[in-house]
Amino acid sequence: CGVPVISFDTGMASDFVIDGKTGVLVKELTSSALSEGIKQMLDKNNMEIHQYRENCCSHTRDLLFIESQIDGYYRLFKEDKLIK
Repeated sequence: CGVPVISFDTGMASDFVIDGKTGVLVKELTSSALSEGIKQMLDKNNMEIHQYRENCCSHTRDLLFIESQIDGYYRLFKEDKLIK
């Protein structure tokens, strides 16, 4: 917990990485784009890195707590009008 992630924006990466908050999502699937994403993170100052780390922990807790999962399913079903 607390480690900012640099990832390509594919698959479920965007479920776990919030671009600019918990890490960097790289849109273009190239090594140069990934390199730029890594550079973006390395250019952050200590306060920014600390904030990213706190955001990572908070986001992970939100994703993993059962209450959050239940709320997410409830909203999903409600949007699909399966719950009135």
